[in-house]
Amino acid sequence: MATTDQNVPLWPHIEVSWTTPTSDELWQKLAVGQESVVRLVESADVNVANQVVPHSESDAQEEGQAVPISIRSVYILSQNRTIEPRYAELNVARPVDGSVLQWQLMVKKMPDTPPPELIINSSKGIGGFEGGMELMRAVIGLSAPMAYFSATYQYAAMGAICRVLDSSPRMLLDLSGVQGSMRQVSYRIEDGWNGLRNVSIDYDKEGDRYVVNLSLRMLLSVDESVWFPLVNEICAETKASLFYSSEDADGIR
Repeated sequence: MATTDQNVPLWPHIEVSWTTPTSDELWQKLAVGQESVVRLVESADVNVANQVVPHSESDAQEEGQAVPISIRSVYILSQNRTIEPRYAELNVARPVDGSVLQWQLMVKKMPDTPPPELIINSSKGIGGFEGGMELMRAVIGLSAPMAYFSATYQYAAMGAICRVLDSSPRMLLDLSGVQGSMRQVSYRIEDGWNGLRNVSIDYDKEGDRYVVNLSLRMLLSVDESVWFPLVNEICAETKASLFYSSEDADGIR
């Protein structure tokens, strides 16, 4: 995934979360997946992205305010790895009162080895990629939810130059003999038309690579062939803005 070729798709790792009103129909469609029950402390379990945070049962008993919540999980495999080489893990939580459904979808790079039987069977149960898209369209038809996205991609430092962060930065601090250098840059985007909120760039010295993370907030939408193409496009735009080849350095600096 890390490359200096500007024409190669990034296929970022994407995590997205949203909340909808409850739907017995959608909940039943998820019955093909695995189901678990966790106990949550109601006052501290939901963050701004409406993601549930499980606690151990002993912690819940000590708090005295634990409520059970059901979680159903399914996997969705791509049917054409040339067009969409990633797979998705979908987790949906339903509180005991059944008033809402809390969704979390993670789009991950497909491993080089064949997926486990569990993932294959789960994807077949939901109808594969087409079934997953049908489920997502039903979600959008229910409430057109606003969703929170986090997208991450890597970019090889070898042969590349970052416009805002050098892989061999000069020392910026010298405090009592302890030196420090800049290894991370973060930007907050004001009034981004495309939903982009924050961009952070880290240099990973051990991996000799840059790691770029984007946070976005936008209406949930789907495509017939790939997961969240607009997010992919925004990642590609940041890549083109942040990096260029060292071969092209002359005349740019």
